[in-house]
Amino acid sequence: MNILLDKVSKRYGSQWIFRNVDYSFEEGYRYAITGSNGAGKSTLLNILVGKTPYTKGKINYLKDDKKIGLDDVYQYFSIATTSMNLIEEFTLEELVKFHFRFRKSISMINTQEVVALLELANEKKKFIHNFSSGMRQRLKIGLAVLSDSDVVVLDEPGANLDDKSKIWFQMLINEYIGDRTLIIASNEAEDYKSCQHILDLATWK
Repeated sequence: MNILLDKVSKRYGSQWIFRNVDYSFEEGYRYAITGSNGAGKSTLLNILVGKTPYTKGKINYLKDDKKIGLDDVYQYFSIATTSMNLIEEFTLEELVKFHFRFRKSISMINTQEVVALLELANEKKKFIHNFSSGMRQRLKIGLAVLSDSDVVVLDEPGANLDDKSKIWFQMLINEYIGDRTLIIASNEAEDYKSCQHILDLATWK
């Protein structure tokens, strides 16, 4: 799927977060969205996936040269953000099974394979409310990357990850993103070192 931004702007009250963003996210490439704190990185991600309305401009979503309506774009994305909630009362194994009742997994990998890829096999019976922040972040990233989607969207993926988990994260995206589009919002260069293109929101103030 191609995502075409035409002078997209976002304002909260009287304050413009960014203005007149002209940019194209083309199918199969990897993109980083950067900018200082408050520049609107997370806001732009939420706009791209149809969660947050923009103030001005236009976005076109194209799949095989056909336009996709805003009400339908959600099914083309898989998303991981630090603010996402997980179902605390589920065990890891239960949550993975529940997630993939609604989303297909890539390559038809099963629950046990997903848990193994998360490197959390010893924790599969542990309840999510007992997970550390790093384990939660790894779970969110894993579910997004391993879901069958056209575009994988990750907001601050390195947050709460230790050095070992950051190595795991790079392995996961290099092995399992394939020819899908990847969009990462982060100020940490390590998070987006595999990205070919950088959209710096400081340009669009």
